[in-house]
Amino acid sequence: MSSVANATSDQLPAWKALQDHADALKSVHLKTLFAESSTRFDHFAHQAAGVMLDLSKQRWQDETLDKLLALAEEAELPSAIDALLSGQRVNTSEDRPALHTALRLPPEANLEVDGEDVVAAVHASLAQMETLVSRLHAGQWRGATGKPIRHVVNLGVGGRTWGL
Repeated sequence: MSSVANATSDQLPAWKALQDHADALKSVHLKTLFAESSTRFDHFAHQAAGVMLDLSKQRWQDETLDKLLALAEEAELPSAIDALLSGQRVNTSEDRPALHTALRLPPEANLEVDGEDVVAAVHASLAQMETLVSRLHAGQWRGATGKPIRHVVNLGVGGRTWGL
């Protein structure tokens, strides 16, 4: 295990290196970066699935990506991602898994948490929510006045949306 066990990401050496790099680039004007490389846009702009990511207009260099990747590695991000996706208890404040990925899994997938496949329960909850939304849209859900509910305020405070 690296030094991550006792440190937050901003206490890691890789963070310090990234901060020093950012401080050095802070005073570099974007015009200078473009003047140094006539292919800056081609090098730092990427397009996929109809979305353009243009990092050429940021104080960004190849070294920046190297330092970000070093931080991700030192912070053990790959194993943290694996833990999240496999249903491990990554929410340390509540000692439970964060099941965001279960919401996006197809019904035929499986994700075991504490020996129980949670995908069916997640899809049952999603089906209940779809029924509720359909009833609201159709004006079938009525409030205390007997009139259809037209406005819904959803306060998202985190936590579970289904009883697992």
